Amino acid sequence: MASTAITILSELSLCVCNLTGACHCQLMDCVIPGSIDMTKVKFDAQSEEDYRHNFSLLHESFRKNGITKTMPVEELIKGNFKSNFEVLKWFKCFHKENVTSTEYDPVKARNSHEITPIVATPQSGKFL
Repeated sequence: MASTAITILSELSLCVCNLTGACHCQLMDCVIPGSIDMTKVKFDAQSEEDYRHNFSLLHESFRKNGITKTMPVEELIKGNFKSNFEVLKWFKCFHKENVTSTEYDPVKARNSHEITPIVATPQSGKFL
């Protein structure tokens, strides 16, 4: 079961995944299929506005499913290592405790969209 989450994240660096919120949305969809409209996830997110959009989808999914976990969105977007690490640990436990099916195709779930790496520039302050 944990291999599904690893598959989702296999093509990405830890930082890229956590900054955009796209992987969080994918993990939520893996644990509770259909909990997020994956067509609304911005897999090609390159701006903080897009990242916030993805995290708002995650927040709405949490609300609809009675999940009270608060995501430190601003810290995640800024790339705070400790916050990112803590959220990934939480997702690992959440996945382990709640996943209902071992049948999940992350590429199909996102309609074969690639999760685009963040384009780092000196002006962006992001160095990946």
